[in-house]
Amino acid sequence: MITKSKILFKFLKNRKTITSLAIISTYIIFSIFALFIDTSQLFSTEFFKPPSSKHILGTDGLGRDILLILIDYTPYTIASAFAATLIALVIGLIVGLISGYYSGKWFARLLDRITDIILSLPIIIVIGVIFIEEAPNIIGLILITGLFSWPITAKAVRGQVLVVREKTYVEASKAIGTSDKHIMFKVILPDAAPVAAASLIYTAALIVLLQAGLAFLGFKWTIGGTEARTPYTFTWGGFLGFQGIFAATAIGAWWVIVPPALCLSLLILSIGMLGIAISETLSPEQNRF
Repeated sequence: MITKSKILFKFLKNRKTITSLAIISTYIIFSIFALFIDTSQLFSTEFFKPPSSKHILGTDGLGRDILLILIDYTPYTIASAFAATLIALVIGLIVGLISGYYSGKWFARLLDRITDIILSLPIIIVIGVIFIEEAPNIIGLILITGLFSWPITAKAVRGQVLVVREKTYVEASKAIGTSDKHIMFKVILPDAAPVAAASLIYTAALIVLLQAGLAFLGFKWTIGGTEARTPYTFTWGGFLGFQGIFAATAIGAWWVIVPPALCLSLLILSIGMLGIAISETLSPEQNRF
């Protein structure tokens, strides 16, 4: 029987794990470095300057160094995306376990219908309508994106639970009087974990793209009651909004949107590879011997 230490070693040895953790670690280092950036010194009179030895990634329409601004925005982008993903993962797991284990009962059917409704909604429009009047706080942004992104995990976990609950060891647990809570979280959840990890790929990517999409559409939010930096919001997606597209197309300042787009792409890619690595490591078929 494979031990937890062997599972951890297998996970850390996976090339996808190494690559994704290397990218994420780089972003974490940037986040730490961002704490020491004096934002008041970022502005200059050099507007839309292309990459050079002085400004490695060039400057934007406000004369800000693109590289320093990307680093400055890294903690907000990473923290908001991962916090919202964690919220979505926890809710999705709980809803998926309950609706799958108690499938057929009225409250399980109700949870399933609610999941279908949220899954069918054009989320970015719904969030836009909610925040149309005022800029939300960063906590509000995290909560709202997390609360609207859990159905993918819930559906994936529910499908796995429907299969696992019919297995012999689950029936045996019921026969000896084991509580439903223990069966769901101690017996069924380990088998559903690989599916949940796989769904994390889509959930995390959805949240990153959702927050970037809101910034692209021009929605702003606040940090401790202060509106986010203008004309861009405090995430990488803000660079891809109207000002960024205008700079790239009308002025030819491609360096305003290419670096943040690459940062977002690498973040989504690293999350995806990490989810695949977790799924491969926890897969019962691969850990059978």
